[in-house]
Formats: sequence, structure tokens, C-alpha cells
Amino acid sequence: MSDAPVHVAAVVLAAGGATRFGKLKQLLPWGSGTLLTQVVDTALASSARPVVVVLGAQAEACRVALGRRPVQVVLNPAWAQGQSTSVQAALAALPPHIHAALFLLADQPAVQRSTLEALIARYRITRAPLVWPEFQGQRGNPVLFDRRLFPELEALRGDVGGRVVLQAHVAEAERVPVSDAGILIDIDTPNDYDRIQAKT
Repeated sequence: MSDAPVHVAAVVLAAGGATRFGKLKQLLPWGSGTLLTQVVDTALASSARPVVVVLGAQAEACRVALGRRPVQVVLNPAWAQGQSTSVQAALAALPPHIHAALFLLADQPAVQRSTLEALIARYRITRAPLVWPEFQGQRGNPVLFDRRLFPELEALRGDVGGRVVLQAHVAEAERVPVSDAGILIDIDTPNDYDRIQAKT
């Protein structure tokens, strides 16, 4: 394996309007900040660079919440057409030297930095097209996609993320066992938020 640098970007998908939740999840209080800043700070604590944050619904309020964090903000004016548009907006913003992108979801604040590093480390060793974490045998997020899968992500339409591409390449994926239950925890409803807040 070459000793040449392997460049992995982190992408935080934070453009959705959270229609199921009833109000914008990204700006809900979490710790000393918000759900959005928690996920972004976890990404910034990792070795992934750049950290790209895709905003859409209430973009200006989200940008204010991010403050002076050293992230690349990408605005997705088509966010209401579904998550695929945010994936594509992020890919279009990545510099050409990036080998892979690690996609994080803004409603998964409990994911640990160590998980991100484990995925990046496995990718640097294997250069697999997909790398994902598993907790007690269950696949979770975030998921790392090699650049060779970017054209398939760019072809997605509607309110779908990378799952379709992931399912097409299951046999080629690297699975990384982690002790981080946060990879399975997302906040879809107010009850989810209250329950997960109570545990942290």
C-alpha cells in the first residue's frame, strides 16, 4: 500500500425540514449547543477534512448556530426535493483531491469521534468502496463512500440517501465493529429526543 496521503472529507447532512418531527431538529438544544453543532463538533474532532455542512431549511439560523467553526457551508436550495439533493450538493463542493466522503446525519448526535476514526482508519488500509460501523451486528451511520461510488450517488433522485448505493455494493463493504450505540440512534420524533436526552 502506498504511503501517499489518503484524504477523507466529512459531510454533515443538515438541510431537511424535519416534517415528521414538527420543527427543525437541527437547532434543538443538545449539551451546550444544538444537535447540529454536536454533530459538526464530532466531525471537526476527527481527522476528516474538509468538514462540509449542507444546509437548507432555516439555513441562516443554522449558519448562525455554527458560529466561527471552520467548516465549509454548502447551501442546498432544492432541499425540499429530498436527501439526494443534499448528497449531490456536498459532492459538487468537494475538492478533487478527496478520495472518500464520510456522511454524517444531523439527527444522530450520539455518534462518537472514535467511530469516525475507526472508519477512516479501515478505509486507509483497505481503500474499500464502502465502510460502515456495526454495533452488536447492526449496521449504522455514518457511512464512508469511496470516490468511485460518487457517480452512483450523483444519480440518485428524491428523498433517498446513500442506502440504494450501499445495498448495491454490500458484498464489497468493510464492516467495522464498534462499541458505539450512537450509530443506531437517530431522532425522528419528540419522544426520541426526550428519551435520548434523558440518557445523556
